[in-house]
Amino acid sequence: MSGSKIKLATTHDCTGCMACVDSCRHDALHAVIRRDGHYYVEIDREKCIGCGACMKACPVVSGFAYGNNFKSESKPFAAWCRDEELIRRSSSGGVFAALATRVLAAGGVVVGAAMENSVARHIAIETIDDLYKLQGSKYQQSATQEIYSKTLEYLKNGRTVLFSGLGCQVAALYSFLGNRKFDNLITVDLICGGVPSRKIVEKFLSLTGYDNITAYRDKIDGWFDGKGIALSVEDDFSTKRIPLKESFVLTAFLGKATQRYSCMDCRFNGTARRADMTIGDFWGVKEFEEQHFNGISLVIVHSDKGRALLDESAVEFRDTDWNKALVHNPRIAIGKVLFTRYSLRRVFVGWWFDHLSFKNLEILYSNRKGGVLWLPYRAVRYVLWRLQLRYNRRHVERILSSFKD
Repeated sequence: MSGSKIKLATTHDCTGCMACVDSCRHDALHAVIRRDGHYYVEIDREKCIGCGACMKACPVVSGFAYGNNFKSESKPFAAWCRDEELIRRSSSGGVFAALATRVLAAGGVVVGAAMENSVARHIAIETIDDLYKLQGSKYQQSATQEIYSKTLEYLKNGRTVLFSGLGCQVAALYSFLGNRKFDNLITVDLICGGVPSRKIVEKFLSLTGYDNITAYRDKIDGWFDGKGIALSVEDDFSTKRIPLKESFVLTAFLGKATQRYSCMDCRFNGTARRADMTIGDFWGVKEFEEQHFNGISLVIVHSDKGRALLDESAVEFRDTDWNKALVHNPRIAIGKVLFTRYSLRRVFVGWWFDHLSFKNLEILYSNRKGGVLWLPYRAVRYVLWRLQLRYNRRHVERILSSFKD
């Protein structure tokens, strides 16, 4: 196979997982951030020898089977960490921190996303003192170059590895490993709502003068119903907490109009997955009111290995049912975001961010009022949002009915 025969994932299908980059031993692939503010891969045809390793590692091109929604034997739980310090530093119920603490205490390695100068990046930690780096929400796509190779080295050396990431990133790890099986690998993926464009963060920092985004959420006002969603920023002299309604970064993220194209038709979700566990906020939970301030996680256990780690960790977990799990967390099982892929807001996202004023960007991607076209524009967005909710509800009902059969 010559270099010209290599077929990478298309712009609409690429998840930016970078498994192909890690698989290349000839430095023929490298990551780039294109005009839309997302990671993609470019190939140097002169360096490529056509070995096809990148195509085998890519979970999209290889057609890697990761998740499904029907006849699931996976089990959902409401859960929270019993360690007060760990749960205080976590965005929701602190379950990941408890799992990571157990692995690290046994001499293992934990891989996850950390914030470094307003950029999310996957790193590996080996001590509990470094756990804080992986805690908290990062509403960005993390850079994962070299993390799969590093994980493989740890596994080959007999170290237990807890690998966490988005569904596409965990699928990328398994696809990168190929036929190699490791009993010392435990994987946790996250309930993901899609990743926004890097343009949002860059525009915000350039116009406000802040040096760094330190956190996307806290629990100063409590966790329940997303009360703690606020942006924490810093400059040379101070730190500041910007509430959700006043934060362009957060409102633009929640608007989902700058997501990767692959996020709008995600193939790496489902009530059953190859990951050992899936973790996210248990939005909409009414029970366990005493935990509403500190946070409650939704944990879906997919394997005996995942259940064993949950049992061994400082986690309180209670049975819940799929109806409660899916009603307020439909992205567990639904990958499609209707209409947005073809909207002018997404198709021309790079142009808008390069040419529009910040005020107009807020109108287009956030909730700011303004301009004669604002009301009809909002009306169209509302109709599309209602259609998405209807699609989600019908799809969830179909999944739930399949469990009863």
